[in-house]
Amino acid sequence: MIVPTSGRIDHIDSIRGFAALLVVFHHVTETFVRQLPRVEALGTGLHDVAFELNFGRMGVVVFFIISGFVICPSLKGGRMDGARNFFVSRFFRLYPAFWTIIVLALLLRYMWPGRPIDIEQVLGNLPMLYSVFQVKPLLGLFWTLEVELAFYLLCVLLFLCGGLHRPLVLFFVSLGLVIAFRLMLAQHELMRSIGQELGPHWRLMLWHLALMLWGGLFRMWYDNRDRVVSVGSIKIPIIVLVVVLMMVILIHPVAYTYQWVASGKYQHLRQFIPYFLGIALFVIFALHIKIKAAVFVWLGAVSYSLYLVHPVVFHSLLFTIKRYYPQWGGMHLSVYLLVSVALSLALSGLVYRIVEKPAIRLGRNFRRS
Repeated sequence: MIVPTSGRIDHIDSIRGFAALLVVFHHVTETFVRQLPRVEALGTGLHDVAFELNFGRMGVVVFFIISGFVICPSLKGGRMDGARNFFVSRFFRLYPAFWTIIVLALLLRYMWPGRPIDIEQVLGNLPMLYSVFQVKPLLGLFWTLEVELAFYLLCVLLFLCGGLHRPLVLFFVSLGLVIAFRLMLAQHELMRSIGQELGPHWRLMLWHLALMLWGGLFRMWYDNRDRVVSVGSIKIPIIVLVVVLMMVILIHPVAYTYQWVASGKYQHLRQFIPYFLGIALFVIFALHIKIKAAVFVWLGAVSYSLYLVHPVVFHSLLFTIKRYYPQWGGMHLSVYLLVSVALSLALSGLVYRIVEKPAIRLGRNFRRS
């Protein structure tokens, strides 16, 4: 997941907002079809589309790319001062809103019968380092935040080494991450151990980090379309690096897609379709269909809060229906989706206004001190 940064680009904010809606769409339709049996009889088309195309993972892929696009150029200045300012900025942009949502999630668990609060799990969630404290995320989608933290650390290390703003460094580091990931895939016992010890998302960690660095390389080309890099006497346009790296990153899903199609296992395609579609969506809307309408830009601004808060909203709605208004449990899926989106937007706007924005200002004051 990505949070807003200064020097925003309006149409990139719009892409981020659209990605957040994809995640909301997926989670709401999946949950209400599963939890309210009468909903299925009225039609599950909305859920089926979101499930088969894996809207949730598609939105996450877009978020990861935008992370690289936005975060890589945000590290600047002297190395130690730049790293310090970056960490201060990231802390105030991520944690206050995150902790606010944790409080809301705990209130929901307190009300929901049979969902006890595990204090050890809560404390382990506070720093977003689930693998370090060996706890599960309070909400399933929180796993992406640990990926973000890993990416931030990688960016700072590259920045301190003087390589973060050098296209060839991003290219070869990302290439190395993909190669390491492919080598690890052959070690089935190692991958199983990583999943058990660190969490399932760590199995794809190196690949996701490579994807995020690709977003940073794309930004270098986006800011200067004529920029070239020199390898000896050879001049290579950055766009060549961008395209080659994208192809390398997609080798993994292409290989598996070919195997599954050849063997008729089409049901597995949903694991990798969102990577193709996510990259395509980002490129098309970043370069060709630039949406700058105020409502979509605002949606991008509140996308972090929307991403975090929407599970609390639709689970609260589900709890209310099941416990107090069971007669509302047989409406069309679109009704629950629209209500959940509306309530999620309202609450995320509130969190953004009273938590995120003040925290961002506080972070800026700390950086100036």
